Amino acid sequence: MNRQLLVWMALWMTLTGFAQRTLVVNKGDVQSLLDAISEANRLNADQDAERLYILIPDGYYDLGETTLTRISGNQVALIGQSTEGTIIRNAPDTKMESISKTAVLQNRGRNNYYQDLTLRNDLDYYNVEPDGRAVCLQDKGTRTICNRVRMLSFQDTYYSDNEKCQHYMGRCVV
Repeated sequence: MNRQLLVWMALWMTLTGFAQRTLVVNKGDVQSLLDAISEANRLNADQDAERLYILIPDGYYDLGETTLTRISGNQVALIGQSTEGTIIRNAPDTKMESISKTAVLQNRGRNNYYQDLTLRNDLDYYNVEPDGRAVCLQDKGTRTICNRVRMLSFQDTYYSDNEKCQHYMGRCVV
């Protein structure tokens, strides 16, 4: 690992005080990202769980055609190293086009936090009927916070159909 990455990880672990509640993704390794999300969902299934951090180094995490990568744990924080450098991307099959089927990530947890990430949906919206809707974050949870998150797609980058959803976006591109 490079020095900048090690300094960044050490800083986060120091600031949180919960090194044992931190999962670190291997740089650019999409399977490591999926494993960390799965582990966070398992560890934080309880609504009263303590905050769990997933640290994601700068890198390109290509989910391919995979959609709706579910974050069902509660009090889960996905923290990228930088908004421009930490990119989680998918490119759904054009047959999947729909506001409810194409999302890169699907939040189903409570009190989840996203920071310093780019979520990019690369659905080929020029060659799809009828609308080219390609969601980056589908929010079915509540009390969701996004801070310095870029959501890049054609339309409907953030979508919530939870009438009781509470969310906050700070310094985001949506």
